[in-house]
Amino acid sequence: MVKMKHASLWVALLASLLFVHAVQAESKIYPKEVVLGNPVTWILSGYEIESDYEKLDLTELQKQFVIYDIDGHSDRLRIRLYPVKTGNLIIPELKSGRLHVKPTTIKVLKNPEVSVSWQAPKKTVYQNEVVLWSANVNADSASILIENVLPENTDDLPYEWIGQASPETQEGAFFGKKTALTSAVAMNQTGLITLKPPIIRVQNESNKRWVFGAPPVSIQVRSLPSYLPAVIPLGKVSLQNAFSSHLIVKGRLYNWYLHLNGENVAVSDLPNITNQLGHDASIEWLTPNLEKQTTMTSAGMSSQVKIDQPFRVNHFGLTHLPALRLTYFDVNSGKLEDQFAPAQTLVVLPLWLMIVFQGVVAIIGVLIVLALGALLKASWTKYRLVTTLKKADSATAVWRAVMRWSQKQLKPIKKGQAWVFFQPESLAESELSTQSLGQWLERFESQYGHSDDARAMVRLLNEQFYSPKHEPMRQQALIWAQSLPKFDWTRFKPDKTSRIQ
Repeated sequence: MVKMKHASLWVALLASLLFVHAVQAESKIYPKEVVLGNPVTWILSGYEIESDYEKLDLTELQKQFVIYDIDGHSDRLRIRLYPVKTGNLIIPELKSGRLHVKPTTIKVLKNPEVSVSWQAPKKTVYQNEVVLWSANVNADSASILIENVLPENTDDLPYEWIGQASPETQEGAFFGKKTALTSAVAMNQTGLITLKPPIIRVQNESNKRWVFGAPPVSIQVRSLPSYLPAVIPLGKVSLQNAFSSHLIVKGRLYNWYLHLNGENVAVSDLPNITNQLGHDASIEWLTPNLEKQTTMTSAGMSSQVKIDQPFRVNHFGLTHLPALRLTYFDVNSGKLEDQFAPAQTLVVLPLWLMIVFQGVVAIIGVLIVLALGALLKASWTKYRLVTTLKKADSATAVWRAVMRWSQKQLKPIKKGQAWVFFQPESLAESELSTQSLGQWLERFESQYGHSDDARAMVRLLNEQFYSPKHEPMRQQALIWAQSLPKFDWTRFKPDKTSRIQ
């Protein structure tokens, strides 16, 4: 009888030990040494172990490791952890229900091929402000593929990931590849918010994937001042007015283009400022067209709203495009700022008068171009004359240089009652070649006025043609040439009345 009682006790004890073993959770972590970018595997097994895992406080663990993914079912979980830095990292002691994880040290070695440096967002922001989280990835090989992965947005998060910039890559023979990654997130709720960062996936030349992460950061999100309207751009905003015409035609359709640009401002927060356009009996406002665009770069997020506001004016005289104001909250100064599109005065004309005005402007423009061309031609002709005279070695060479200049600069000979301005150059040369020195001087002074230098040159030329004295004549020709005006308007002036005495 006693033996049977002892046997029953042993059976009960064995059954209890088996039950405890059955319900006790197991935790296994391996390997204990990894290269940064490679995972540490954490295996949990036990009856309904998933429920115990969900109750764990993983705050300290996530300061050392990124919880990348979780596989398994209610009684067995496989968790991949990626270290966020090198050194001896500690998985802390964790307890929940039947789960007890002892402290474990993981030795993390430097990755020889890839390094990542993070630039976390600022610690204090305003509600709905857009902040940036950036990273620079240095890789030894240009063939390594790099991907920035944003966390998934869920309804229970106090923030929202807006987007990321396209990777900006630099490649070099000595430094491999440098890649800049930038992500933007809007802080939707106030208080102390824990923000989990993006992760970076890198695929090396052997198709092995590394994962790099950063620990979460705490950001203090402040409430906006109570005097602000419900919707207002937060950041820095500029306003550009692209309508520059001051003369318009009555009844014609025009487009008033306005550009709103925001730096780290959500494009949805940029307002349609044409709502400020009130009723105006003289201006008919049509429905505006809005084009919105957001661009992300390593410098941040750039938002733009292009507004095309059609309108027409239905009366003659003066009217005004009204002034428009764009108000935003500068998160750096903590103050309200304004941007203005100033009022513009418009002169409304009938179509025929606008055509006449545009024709007059076109004619004036053509005349100005012709006058500038004539000035440049005169300057170039004078330069060539001076250069040629410096090289002249005879009276004939001097006179030939004077004739070439005269062909370009002296007014054509009068034919009947009109001057022939566009006569062929060969005809002008023929007319000059038949003139005497005195006739040339008379023609020159009729255009340029009395000139002692020209008279002295003609006198010396007369002497030179009958004597061997060349140098005084050449010097005098140079003096005359250099006395010519730099900007020669004489072809457009009436003739002088002076004559050779």
